[in-house]
Amino acid sequence: MVMKKKWMMAIFIVVAMAVMIDQVAALGVAPSRDLIDFSPGQKTLTARIINNDHKDMRIALYPKGDLEQYVQIDNPIITVKADESEKSFTYTINLPDKLEPGTQKVGIILVELPETFVESDDNLLVSDENAILFANKKKDALISATTAVIYQLGVRVPYPDTYIESGLYVTEGKIGDLFTFTIPLVNRGEKATSVYADIVIKGPTNEEIARFKTETITLEGLKEGKLQYSWKADVNQGSYIAEAVVHYNGKVIELNKKFGVGNLFIEIQDLKVDSFKLGGIAKFDVYLKNQWNEPIKDVYGELKVLDKDGNSINSFKTLSTDIPSYGDATINGYWDTTGVDVGSYDVRVILNYAGKTSEKLFQTVVGIDKIQVGSTTGKVTGDKGGGSNISLLIILIAVLIAINIGWFVFFRKRMKKPPVSTG
Repeated sequence: MVMKKKWMMAIFIVVAMAVMIDQVAALGVAPSRDLIDFSPGQKTLTARIINNDHKDMRIALYPKGDLEQYVQIDNPIITVKADESEKSFTYTINLPDKLEPGTQKVGIILVELPETFVESDDNLLVSDENAILFANKKKDALISATTAVIYQLGVRVPYPDTYIESGLYVTEGKIGDLFTFTIPLVNRGEKATSVYADIVIKGPTNEEIARFKTETITLEGLKEGKLQYSWKADVNQGSYIAEAVVHYNGKVIELNKKFGVGNLFIEIQDLKVDSFKLGGIAKFDVYLKNQWNEPIKDVYGELKVLDKDGNSINSFKTLSTDIPSYGDATINGYWDTTGVDVGSYDVRVILNYAGKTSEKLFQTVVGIDKIQVGSTTGKVTGDKGGGSNISLLIILIAVLIAINIGWFVFFRKRMKKPPVSTG
């Protein structure tokens, strides 16, 4: 009998979990949290029950948390109709004369009552942090299970002396721009204090790049303010770290923020082809340069071969590689030229790294035993290179044509020459 009860309880828990998952989406509350400043006495607040499934339901509400003894809900069980997309509820919090400094919190649990649940002294709500179980004292058995959504109220209690909260924000730009460092300040204490900050700029290997101090301001009690400093970024492009130490009333706040100067960029420098015969495998070497001051991992390329009309006739990917800061790397791609004719083709190299792409277009001339790579054309992502050597490619094409014409004339003359008599 004991084993049977255990199995029944296990089955009930599985079913209860399924009900919980379904009801999380069905029931909502807005806003999910509120924040008020502390003052002794009574305050009345309002929130809204969201009926996501547009169905009839009864919602039980009850407080839970450190301040639950101060909360009174006007109507602890609310009926929501199917045609009501939302319904408001009100509650009162009657705060004492004194609370601990900081943000004190209390939650209001909203839970959909099962249809079988009848309000009585025998029926109980048994709750933990995530789930609500309904039990009956007399029957010593679970009636149903469901889930809850939580509305949270924060009560911000001031500190008797000074207590500052702050953050650090950095505007970004390119090399030589002025970067503004902003430190917002909120004095949660009741007394005024003077505030300033020391800021250090460091590179990715923790080397110090620059150091400066902000102005000193006076921040009144329970007021907001900010510290600012502008710095000219005469550095190489890359990632940097700002470390700020805020000083006030003999206390410090340590902050840090990573920021970038310029754009993370890998340059496609060149494309070369190894020894080759038409109809075989052509090995393309793509030469890269990391213009960033940190290593970039998992860099790979996709090469697309385009005909004279810009249609893609083949594409292939390279293996991935890691490139050290300001370092060089080569990635390799392989083109199967079976069925490919002699002629001119464009090879579009698309480089993928760190959620970004760089592109470069190379002009090539495919011969019997050689692939000539000429200048680049077209729009290149983050690349300043142009098509200044187009004339060189034209000359190469002309030379190939002249050689082919020469061979054609040579063989034609041999065919017309009369055979030598041996009689």
